[in-house]
Amino acid sequence: MLRIRLSEGSWLFLAGPLRARVVRGCVEVFGWEFHEGSCFSISRLRSAPLLAKRESELELEVLGREGGYVTEPVDTPLIPEEWRRASERIVAEAVSRRSTTVFVVGDVDTGKTGFITYLANRLLFAGRSVYVIDCDVGQQDISYPTCIGLGKVTRPIVHLSEVEMVDAFFIGRTSPAGVFERIVYGVSYLSRRAAEEGADVIIVDTTGWVRELGRELKVFKLLTLSPDFIVLIEREKELEFVRALTRRVQKSEILSVPASPMLRARTREERREIRESIFRSAFEGARTITLKLHELSILYGYLGSGLLKRVGERICEEHPEFVYVFSEKPLSQQETQALETALGKKVKVITPDVLENWLVALVDENMHFLGLGVVLRYDAEKDELTVLTRAPAEKVAGLMWGHMKVTPDGKEVAWLSPWSI
Repeated sequence: MLRIRLSEGSWLFLAGPLRARVVRGCVEVFGWEFHEGSCFSISRLRSAPLLAKRESELELEVLGREGGYVTEPVDTPLIPEEWRRASERIVAEAVSRRSTTVFVVGDVDTGKTGFITYLANRLLFAGRSVYVIDCDVGQQDISYPTCIGLGKVTRPIVHLSEVEMVDAFFIGRTSPAGVFERIVYGVSYLSRRAAEEGADVIIVDTTGWVRELGRELKVFKLLTLSPDFIVLIEREKELEFVRALTRRVQKSEILSVPASPMLRARTREERREIRESIFRSAFEGARTITLKLHELSILYGYLGSGLLKRVGERICEEHPEFVYVFSEKPLSQQETQALETALGKKVKVITPDVLENWLVALVDENMHFLGLGVVLRYDAEKDELTVLTRAPAEKVAGLMWGHMKVTPDGKEVAWLSPWSI
């Protein structure tokens, strides 16, 4: 256990995992004050700046073997003054109107999540109902990888991962490349959901992809949402393309703030570790359910959307472009050619291993997210798809095919092209 005394106005940088208790005084973490006796924690691979609002003493349990650490106290602010001013401007507007949308843009490792955490806490303190849309399908904080998440801030937070998930929209992969239309629709859909839930403020946390095609994705999100505020977190004016959009056409108010002066950048391996941990959590307590595939609404895939029929002794699913043939074992080239001659179409053979561990999302009749699932097997004779999931079988109305395979323990084992099944 570590005890640290802080003079008023001094800062600490905390990297998790660690637990903290305020022994005396008052400290601020991302815009929220913690007084004597208060406790908070920071998870592994997360970090936070801490400001002593007055002379204070902290008790810290730092799990150094798992990467936790604490810096020496410094007088240099770890949260830019511009963050405070931008937040005050947004809060002032939010308390005077019914609905406010804030769109946050920044490159990788500029502190977007930190700024949004700070802003959300300030809005919560002002009594606003705050919802956050997390657009990062690779590093989700609110829902799961492959999804865009919608969460409601119901209590002070040290990290966005503490926000309570309300809904999610499944994209199917951990990169937005090739599925821009899903991303844009998903953000629009979740924005409407937040409004239905009574949101006073909707904060949109975008990905760090701000170059090349990433620009196009940002522009279409902006045109779709028409936010009241656009917050640009920059190092060297790399977001000038957003300003160019708003010169005459887009009427959003732009607030420019500098990148965070200190943060814990994650390696590619750490990002994968986080994804796998969140995937694992998606299947904790999961159970096996059986679904009639051709009675469900089907998205992002062919399988389940064609005409199921018997051809001789084989069950097939016919599509305009090809025919799926279900088989317990691979067919020989001669058998495949014979089927193609008989059916007059290209044949694609589906054996049990093709579908094993295929990632899917399950939704209800209103398209509300019920949960991720992993396909275990498909019985074409009975049209029964067996899925490991936490989603309640009785509510499942639709299935969305993903573009990767994930084991129930969270391991990513294959990456697939859109519409590959």
